[in-house]
Amino acid sequence: DQVISDPNRPAVVDFWAAWCGPCKMMAPVLERLAREYDGRMTFAKLNVDEFPEISNRFGVRSIPTMIIFRKGKVASRIAGFKPEAALRPQLDRYALPVEDDASPALPGHTGATASAPSGGGLLAGLKRLLGGK
Repeated sequence: DQVISDPNRPAVVDFWAAWCGPCKMMAPVLERLAREYDGRMTFAKLNVDEFPEISNRFGVRSIPTMIIFRKGKVASRIAGFKPEAALRPQLDRYALPVEDDASPALPGHTGATASAPSGGGLLAGLKRLLGGK
């Protein structure tokens, strides 16, 4: 709840399982996107076999399912394997604007410029999701 309800940053939660082939295909795509959107969105993974109550709470019936949250509410739901190019428009719609060191971000600007990893992204999201473990 803490990860998805952050009022300052949207979150993408990947509902997956170890036995799921499309989930395995999705993992490297989401890892690349987590690096690209670092600082603009939080990425986390949730194993549906380990946390079925959370999967049920959000109505996840097939995997992989990615749910984008804004301020604790479901903003978008993406089911099945999707390539990066298909995910970017959805992510851009909800990601925080790109910050430019030389000038303030333009309102509504959601370009897909990659940012350097700074300890955020998928691993930080997982740590927050698991309570810092």
